Amino acid sequence: MSWYVNQMEQIKLTDMKNRYPGWIWNRSDTHTFLAVPGTHEAYKTVVEPGNTFSPGPATYGVSVWLYDEKLHTVEEMKLEEFKTSFKYCKVPILVSKYRMENFEIQSEIFADGSIEDYNFMDYFRVRVTNKGDVSRKVHIYVVLRSFGASGGPIRDIKCGDQAVLINGNKQFYFNTVPDRFGAVSLEEDLTDVGEVLKQGAFPEKSSAADKTGWCSGVLDYAVELETGKSAVYDFVCHLHGGHPNLYWQTEPVLPFNYDLVEKEFINKWESMITFDLNLPSGDFSNAAYYNLIHLYMFTVANAPRTTPYTYPMCWFRDGSYQIVAMDKGGLHDFAEKACLLAQKKDFTTGFGSEADTIGEYIWMMDTHFQLTQNYEFLKTVWDSICEKAELLIEAMQTRKPIISYSEMITHEHSIRPDVQVVAGPNIDGLIAGRMDHHYPLYFVNAFAYAGLSSAARMGDILNDERAARFQKYADILRSRMLEQADEKFCSNERDTFCAFWPTYWADKNKESILKGYEDYWYSKWNIDGKQVHEPLWTYFEVGDAHNRMILGQKERGWAILEHYLKNHTFPGLYTHNEGDRDENSVLLIWEKCRGWDKNTTTTPTGWTAAELFLLLRDCLIREENGQLIIGEGIPDEWLKEDFSVRNLSSSFGAVSFHYSAAEKMFTVTTEHAPDNIRTPLEQIKIISQREG
Repeated sequence: MSWYVNQMEQIKLTDMKNRYPGWIWNRSDTHTFLAVPGTHEAYKTVVEPGNTFSPGPATYGVSVWLYDEKLHTVEEMKLEEFKTSFKYCKVPILVSKYRMENFEIQSEIFADGSIEDYNFMDYFRVRVTNKGDVSRKVHIYVVLRSFGASGGPIRDIKCGDQAVLINGNKQFYFNTVPDRFGAVSLEEDLTDVGEVLKQGAFPEKSSAADKTGWCSGVLDYAVELETGKSAVYDFVCHLHGGHPNLYWQTEPVLPFNYDLVEKEFINKWESMITFDLNLPSGDFSNAAYYNLIHLYMFTVANAPRTTPYTYPMCWFRDGSYQIVAMDKGGLHDFAEKACLLAQKKDFTTGFGSEADTIGEYIWMMDTHFQLTQNYEFLKTVWDSICEKAELLIEAMQTRKPIISYSEMITHEHSIRPDVQVVAGPNIDGLIAGRMDHHYPLYFVNAFAYAGLSSAARMGDILNDERAARFQKYADILRSRMLEQADEKFCSNERDTFCAFWPTYWADKNKESILKGYEDYWYSKWNIDGKQVHEPLWTYFEVGDAHNRMILGQKERGWAILEHYLKNHTFPGLYTHNEGDRDENSVLLIWEKCRGWDKNTTTTPTGWTAAELFLLLRDCLIREENGQLIIGEGIPDEWLKEDFSVRNLSSSFGAVSFHYSAAEKMFTVTTEHAPDNIRTPLEQIKIISQREG
């Protein structure tokens, strides 16, 4: 048996749940992450509904419970009982509100710190308010256990003057000293703290030890609250507090000023997310903000992550969409660093060397240049763009397989015989590129066309003679795709995902392409008149909706979009899932944690977050062939009231617009003048002006 099996804490957790089914186990069915952008996987805080959390993978679990004649726990509540949001929309302070009998609980948690000092903290506030009609006594329990959102062994636990000590180190600091602290050891007491509290008792011991790692403890704040009055408690903890190799961690000065720390955190994030959406739909605005914020929090150094823990790598297909989304969300500095880093990484995916990533690389570089007009950046990456474009031309012509060696591959696919195959011999002049363990011709060639045409456009700007060569082969490739569309388009379910956006190879006037979209709609998304949705690969459905909008099928696009705005894997956060369980995990990180053992999907997924943000953005503004298109995806019911958008990033610089319902008119302000500005909304006028 492999040594690594002994490290699989999920196996131990499953065994414990079978042995002690009555314990109050963590929810384990959904979660999200909070983090300082750029931090390593180890510094992503995992949070479950009700703001139960773990300060980093394999640490410990924190929960807030109440005792008012009986025990109330967040783990045993239904998902719909929680109201969850980010504070002020643009700021990842995770706010959770819920009721426990006569009490309303509002907790806030955020992750902050300095990459320069490599020191990161979780700040946690709990407010309990008596919503009943009489004064009530209540015990507010802050519970620390060896399992949770992403728990790990607790071998000893006790409470000091300022903090709870876990595994010999101060870890969980409090502003207010608890009225009492209790601890339990499975080894010594044969139970868990939850079992004791559930019986209306309190642990008799103030410390506990258990060499197998199943200690638990509880801080008790006993208070009598008059009707309408609140009790507020603030806590702070290092991520991986007390780790011996993080010896520079210093204890926080207590009591700390939560309000001041929060204010500085809010200012920091509002300076990063610089666009404003004042729209008739709060779901639309929140989904745009929340998904962009998640993408940025997921980043590690200068690379995107599809989701922390599961994908500890820049999976380049997903990553290209994520970088483009952050770029179009105004995070240009990060996007540029990510693009420069990507020069050093060929075909980086968990499935080995995949062909679509070649065109996605060039598309991403082109997008960044269009958004920033940074000629120094373009000159820096131009040679690598040319190398990728030449590889696409080679793949169009090759009669032998193209092989490239990829370093990181998911554990379950690491010994597949095809993981180093980029492309096989061309098929009828089309690139036979590998993607997701098969050869989806139109998906791969769509991105090849996007890459070649982007390379040609950038080459023209640099007056490089290779631009004509790239355009020649882009035209040849598109011609072949159109010629063979009658036979081959929509033979693969990936085809409608990218035919128009973002690759623009398809022709809106070609009957077989329109028929492909029509047939796919009724075979995939609308079966026997019933709208259905993708259970696993959610980004493909959102990408299809994006293409529907461009095709003028707004009603169908919104049939998909509305589903994603209203249904979330973590209710209230507009996050979504992918896959069946943790199937594409690269390093089996989750399996080393005590938590998330009931997972049915990977969540949140950054590819869907990127797709959704980009779709929402393009519903408001979109560029095509030098034009700026306003309101392509705006629903007709919005036109009954005023709304506005400010400072959206585009290839024409910052774009803002205001819609007047009374005048049925958009007033559009751009930093740089497009060739023209238009809207597909009927009978709506546009007035345009330059900034300044």
